[in-house]
Amino acid sequence: MNTAEKVQKKLYLLFIALILVTMLVPMVSAGIAAASDLPADSAVQFLYREYTLNGLHNADAGVGCYAFYILRQAGVDVSTWVYNGVCLKDAVWDTVYGDLQDSAGVSAKTLAQDLVAAQALGRNDLADRLLQVLKDRQTADGFDPGEWSIFANMPAFDLVSRAGLSSVVDTAYAKSYILGTQNTSVESVIYGTYGSWGCVWGGSFYPDFMTTAQAVRALYFLDPDKGDSSVQTAIYNGLEWMKGQQRADGSFASGWDDPVVDTAEAIVTLKLLGIDPVAWRSSEGKSPVDYLATGALNPDGSFGTSKNAMDATWMLSACNALGVEPTVLRFYLDPAGATLNTGDKTRFKAVWRDIYGQEMDVTGWAEWSVEDNGIASVDNDENKGLVTALSAGQTVVRAVYGEGAASAVLTVKPPAGNGGGQTAVNAGLAVVGKDGELLYGPAYISVAENNRWGLTALGILDASGLSYHTSNWDWGVMVDAICGQANSGMAGWMYAVNGEMPMCGPEKYLIKTG
Repeated sequence: MNTAEKVQKKLYLLFIALILVTMLVPMVSAGIAAASDLPADSAVQFLYREYTLNGLHNADAGVGCYAFYILRQAGVDVSTWVYNGVCLKDAVWDTVYGDLQDSAGVSAKTLAQDLVAAQALGRNDLADRLLQVLKDRQTADGFDPGEWSIFANMPAFDLVSRAGLSSVVDTAYAKSYILGTQNTSVESVIYGTYGSWGCVWGGSFYPDFMTTAQAVRALYFLDPDKGDSSVQTAIYNGLEWMKGQQRADGSFASGWDDPVVDTAEAIVTLKLLGIDPVAWRSSEGKSPVDYLATGALNPDGSFGTSKNAMDATWMLSACNALGVEPTVLRFYLDPAGATLNTGDKTRFKAVWRDIYGQEMDVTGWAEWSVEDNGIASVDNDENKGLVTALSAGQTVVRAVYGEGAASAVLTVKPPAGNGGGQTAVNAGLAVVGKDGELLYGPAYISVAENNRWGLTALGILDASGLSYHTSNWDWGVMVDAICGQANSGMAGWMYAVNGEMPMCGPEKYLIKTG
């Protein structure tokens, strides 16, 4: 074989190898699920059937206050969920009120679930009363005493933290309790490994996956600045034990646990801690997202091994953590936002989507309003949903249908031909730190039209000269640090204009002189 033939043969083999690699890449990628593949709709449909057939049961395995909280987090409109003439929202309200009346006989876990449900109802008065009950009950041994109390105390600490109220309870007691109940003796573990929380029964320590995940999350909220080495070590050990429970299909399960529940707990925990769940892969390269997308849904529409409402609720909680929204049972406006010149008109459409994904135009039956009648008006009579732009600025168009509410942001620009509108705005600014300290102002600032953020609320922060940092999220731009004070956990920077918190990001809110 001459040199030319040898080179030709090598090129031919290289070409074949490239073809094989090209053919293999799609095959490998096909086995990796995206978060968007998660069956969020199926979870909602299961919970809908469960409530309309069996009513409210305020327990993990039923549609109760916690399921309601998760559904509202997912943006699901439950106004048509009726059992024996009682809609789910009213059933939850009655349950929360009843538990408050006899709180001494209700576990801390149930009270905490009632608390987040009350927040989802918009009843902060009830949430405050429930929080006070928990505060009055808290001791160095948690909220509830007894051999099995860890299964009431740990979810209570977790939910209070997720409600943004971890600093309200006795944090020293909370930290001491959670660290003190963590297993740190390898010899005492029958199965599992170092760093797990669980229960002691018959003299032996049995690790529990859900309790471990709840403890890790609660500790995360108790040490947002990561300054307590004992807390950070406990979090690390808890995560390491959790990771050790991953199965070949990407799921998590400790002992005889339901894999859907444990896998959802893992995803919620990892997302909170800023860890991509897809990065946790099994020996076969499967992630927890792979399992929930391909192995969690049963042929009959149920989930997991228990096949009850708990599986569906936890599946939906994982979808919420991953930003996967269900498309069924929703009420929304179309378009989601609009920009008009002064004097222009446009019509918003109100859309209701039912359990089967069928959409219905309910514009004529909805009640319409605008947040600022000086910026725009909306017809609530013959031409419902028709909006007229009146003056430059930004406002919110709202519609209510049954118990569902939807909104859209409307931006109104100055009329064309007025010389390009304002070139600068003088507006007042005050910046208040996390401990109530005044970081800037109050003072008036001139914001130029050519500011990198324009004549917006974020523009005035930029014009102040203060150091700040932003990041992008689903709703637009988030200010995540000012003057070195950064967002952490449930605590973060927010803005208000004239005492009201706008329903849009600061880069979209147009400011006016004064």
